[in-house]
Amino acid sequence: MTDVSFVDLRRDFAAVIIACGAKRSRALPIPNADAIGVMGGVDFLRDVSMGKEVSLGQRIALENTYFYEVLGLKSDPSRAVPDYLVTQLEFLAALRYTCEHTSEESSAVSLARAETEFLERHLLNWLPAAKAKLDRTNAPGFPMLMTMLVQFLRHMHKSG
Repeated sequence: MTDVSFVDLRRDFAAVIIACGAKRSRALPIPNADAIGVMGGVDFLRDVSMGKEVSLGQRIALENTYFYEVLGLKSDPSRAVPDYLVTQLEFLAALRYTCEHTSEESSAVSLARAETEFLERHLLNWLPAAKAKLDRTNAPGFPMLMTMLVQFLRHMHKSG
């Protein structure tokens, strides 16, 4: 492993996480925590580090967890399952805020690029399909809200 200076890390990355972790996974006290395909975080990270294939859903969940940590957001799994739409919108808002309030040109460019990539890989990747499913329901208000959200995010992505 090659040593990397903090100067290099600050120059090359918008965010860096330095953390120590748990040795074992801990089951969440939520419905279906033991369902087929659900695995503990430590087990998942071990599989990823060993190069085992992971599903798109697992990659998105992992990235959402990292986003929460990077932003210093806390969720209490004993009260509610994290809402990944809210998590992703919070992360997008934090990216935009940080980009607009940074004094360094290189940081602003890096954060703008991260915002564009995040929109493409996450929100605009799954929200249109979720909107189509909502359109087939009789849920009052939600299909219209989802339509407005998708239109707004597409506009943001084009003007980004």
